[in-house]
Amino acid sequence: MNELILGTLAGVEKAVIKEIKLKDPAATAHRLSDERVLVENLSEERALTLSTVLFIARVLGVAELEAISVKRLRYAIRELLSRTFKPENIDKLAVRAHIPMHTFSENFLEKIVAREIKRVWKIDCSPRATRKLRAELYGKTLYLAIEVKGALHQRSYYVYKHPAPLSPIVACASLILAEVESKSSIYDPFVGSGTTLIETAKILENVYCIGSDISRKYILCALHNSREAEVEIDLFTADFKFTPIKNCDYIIADPPRGIRMKSSNIKEILEKLIKISEKIVSQKLILITPYVNIVTKIKTELVLEDIYVVKSSGTKLRILLYKSSC
Repeated sequence: MNELILGTLAGVEKAVIKEIKLKDPAATAHRLSDERVLVENLSEERALTLSTVLFIARVLGVAELEAISVKRLRYAIRELLSRTFKPENIDKLAVRAHIPMHTFSENFLEKIVAREIKRVWKIDCSPRATRKLRAELYGKTLYLAIEVKGALHQRSYYVYKHPAPLSPIVACASLILAEVESKSSIYDPFVGSGTTLIETAKILENVYCIGSDISRKYILCALHNSREAEVEIDLFTADFKFTPIKNCDYIIADPPRGIRMKSSNIKEILEKLIKISEKIVSQKLILITPYVNIVTKIKTELVLEDIYVVKSSGTKLRILLYKSSC
């Protein structure tokens, strides 16, 4: 049975599973731990089209251990490697361990795996090698997987950057969790370098994407990036408080954030954003912010459906899904 381990951001696992079902309804997937999803019956080619993953690794073998010890791990790893064909055209491997329950040292497991790879496959291991073999321990279940592709969050279109960028994985997860429909209009009033709308245009069909920003500099950056991505989005310069947009199906917003932001300014921005959304949104407001304690105290006619917690670049973000009351 074809099995893949997919790496993602903590809190995005549900979105990964939903995206897998959209790509291939015959595939089955479940959450292994924070940052990991196991999928069966999904081809590597289709997996590479997923927008919510960091890496894809093909499972080489699985071992059920009676107990966690150096001896049992060494024997299990040796047996799994012996039953697996040695990868072709690889002279060095980097070993990466993942043990979410902290039942064993990740560093020590990497050393054990590297030693057995040298013994069984006659391949040297180096942390600087480009190809990776992943050893992942969930309770007493050990997976060995060879990485098919990594760094999938790095988009080639992202040429002009923003100082506080939103991860494209978070942007895609927000759209999937909100179940944004094709043939909709979606407005981003803080477009920045364009990540959210570019990802929207790439994963959804016939979506009308509109973006604005108070900075003309970033409008030009977003325009350039959208051309690199070969998608069409409409952009204009405006303070979101005075947006000329009168109606849209969805608003997706990642408002200004950071340690230099005063709490009074944050509250004002969030209050105004919600009031504007009440007037012009017919479906949902998708709000991405770390300031959950501020935003949830704001009185609104919108209905708060869900809150998802996502960890990205050391920041705990919330994806808040508000439904229009109309």
